Amino acid sequence: MPNYRYRAVDRSGKPAEGTMTAETSREVIKALEQQELAVSAIEPAEGVSAIPLREKKLTADDLNLLNEQVHAILKSGLPLSASLQNLADDIQNPRLRPVINDLQQGLDRGEPLSDALERHPQSFSPVYRALVGAGEQTGNLTGVFQTLTTYSARSVEFKNRLQETLAYPLFVFFVALAVGMYFLLELFPSSTPLDWGLWNEKKHEGLASIANLIETIGYHRGAIAFTALGAALLLAGIMVAARSTAAGQRALQALGMRTPVIRKLLYDASIARFSNALGMLLASRVPLPESVSLAAAAAGNPRLLAAANNAVASIQAGHGLSESLSATRYFSNTYCWLLRNGEERGAVEQALLGLAEQAEREADKRSRSVVACTGSSTTS
Repeated sequence: MPNYRYRAVDRSGKPAEGTMTAETSREVIKALEQQELAVSAIEPAEGVSAIPLREKKLTADDLNLLNEQVHAILKSGLPLSASLQNLADDIQNPRLRPVINDLQQGLDRGEPLSDALERHPQSFSPVYRALVGAGEQTGNLTGVFQTLTTYSARSVEFKNRLQETLAYPLFVFFVALAVGMYFLLELFPSSTPLDWGLWNEKKHEGLASIANLIETIGYHRGAIAFTALGAALLLAGIMVAARSTAAGQRALQALGMRTPVIRKLLYDASIARFSNALGMLLASRVPLPESVSLAAAAAGNPRLLAAANNAVASIQAGHGLSESLSATRYFSNTYCWLLRNGEERGAVEQALLGLAEQAEREADKRSRSVVACTGSSTTS
């Protein structure tokens, strides 16, 4: 049996990681849930089982394209294996083509699609694999891929809006830095001390200090300009490098959660991802505790993951979903009230998808506010 590396958190939010031997990653998730751990990431530990090094992680656009194509194949009733082979022959995408080839070869060997997806944990999340596995078990794989197609299209649009929002303040910062450097180089003399007699005559300590500071800038404008440029490039490099690692992404997210305006934006975005994933999992008849754990891991928010872990323990103790989420005090009263109404009507999946849309609208509204505030602050 293959070995799997996992990262998880316990009920208090303390991280845990290790390896476990199991037939599939879902068995690992179930075993860790019995230990009261919520899985945040899982992948094969052995190099032969992992995605080959020449393959790159699929982007959100790649997944959206794959979902659309597989849904069209299943909807038309064509054989999936042969259709995937033809699809791979037509697709020129260097990331997507080898993945489709591997999935097709797995189907030819008699593997279920969900098992073939297990070999690509970097591209297909635990939520994705659980949905496909549930669709195979219930015979509703077409419906699952219809849901995945809708979800991935919305995710791409939502992610693009968030990236534009978060990138805009950085763009404004670098433009302001460039303008400041221009004035520094053009307006301040480089060798002649400025005449600050009028300032010094006032005998005001604060004004004299400012005068001395600007005079120093006049002497060392070149060094300061290059230092500022180097610092800006270093900051940009650190941010790019951080986004390429899990630890760096967690650090950037932690920084964002400490920024007042960005914090609420990230909260709404994580609530939207959690609600979307949970609604899809429950609609596919994935057990509730496993659905909550997988959806929380997909949300990408450590605080939400810790809260959901506590909710899972409450659910396993016999409490309802809305009651368990409310007890964590992480989800708003309105969110839990709307979810409770959905439970009472027997329409919890629809309630979750509606809450996801509402959270996306709030995030979009806040993103527009961030851009508007940043733009107004630069023009004022």
